Amino acid sequence: MKHSVRFILTSIGVLFFSFFLVPKQAFAMEFRNSDATVTVGSGETVVGSLFATGKTIQIDGVVDGDVYCVGQTVLVKGSVNGDVICAGQTLEVNGTVAGSIRVAGQTVTLNGYIGRNVTALGQNLSIGDTSVVIGDVVSAGQTITLGGVVRKGFLAAGETALINGTIGGDTNFMVNSLQLGDAAKVSGTLTYQSDKDAVIATSASVGTIVKKPLPKRMENGKNSREKLPKMWGAMQRPWPVSAVGSIITFFLLSVVFIFLFPGKTERVVDMVSGSPGKSFLVGLLTFIITPIIFVTLLITIIGIPLAILLMLLFALMAFVSKLFVALWVGRKIHSSFMKKKGENWYLAAAIGVTVSYLVFHLPMVGWLISIAAVFIGMGGMVGIMFSKGMVKKGRK
Repeated sequence: MKHSVRFILTSIGVLFFSFFLVPKQAFAMEFRNSDATVTVGSGETVVGSLFATGKTIQIDGVVDGDVYCVGQTVLVKGSVNGDVICAGQTLEVNGTVAGSIRVAGQTVTLNGYIGRNVTALGQNLSIGDTSVVIGDVVSAGQTITLGGVVRKGFLAAGETALINGTIGGDTNFMVNSLQLGDAAKVSGTLTYQSDKDAVIATSASVGTIVKKPLPKRMENGKNSREKLPKMWGAMQRPWPVSAVGSIITFFLLSVVFIFLFPGKTERVVDMVSGSPGKSFLVGLLTFIITPIIFVTLLITIIGIPLAILLMLLFALMAFVSKLFVALWVGRKIHSSFMKKKGENWYLAAAIGVTVSYLVFHLPMVGWLISIAAVFIGMGGMVGIMFSKGMVKKGRK
């Protein structure tokens, strides 16, 4: 009776988040997977969000929701009415994206219309002459090129930044080389951190210019927080409202992993469940060793592409690491409530993600639990990558 009451209360909580806080279009989802090409035809409309994996992802039609994809080549020529969240070797957007773009790839090219913000990580990022970004751009890469229009701010870190377009807000560049061409126009304050003076064409239009030396160390203490963008304060929301976005995002992501990679997902969760302490240590060592390998690869020119790919893989693994801990928690709660044998991974994901991310967003202590979960999840993923096999434990 006691377990039944707890299960009912948890279910009510999950249903509350699902039906009252999740947008209706989030329930419409389509999954496409292929070893070759996944295509949305020019006359086709996908209702809801699209989850796709394949060697090539090509969207010529309309996606009436978000796009989550992983592929060697990602091409968006049609329209996406939500966000584009993808990773691949080559990513190119020539169409219209009503929401934000969050991508990671070796080469990222934007030539279309982006209704909100752009967050991009890659070796080469190019915002072409025909591209319009309504919001902010946050990017990191070896070479960053802007030829189009960014209505708000531009934040970039990398080796070289070439600006020959329009930036409507303030900019902050942390680069070795900064060049502004004849058509460059920066309405706000141009702040750049570099050991070299920026090369600015005489016909470029720039407001206030502030040059700072490259930082030699990260600042600690309260003063460093005061230097964060003003938008930081606007992003702060009281608990538990602050957790709603993460719950929605990672529940959808968990559905993708369970649907497309059921075996690998279960193996990672089993690894975490079997030895969370060992997974924590492996994850901690991974966070220590990976930057060392990254710096070592950067020493040689040949190693730079490998270093970029390594950090992309590391960033993606760090991003999803807490998800496997949430699935572990959800499976434990689910198994304790259900008397029948067998598992419902989707219900376990709904419960685990809701409970875990509410805890991760707790004031004062949530960040510490969140870091521990990142280490545990990372350790679980690294563990199955280097293990020859794994004996699955029987679950009652």
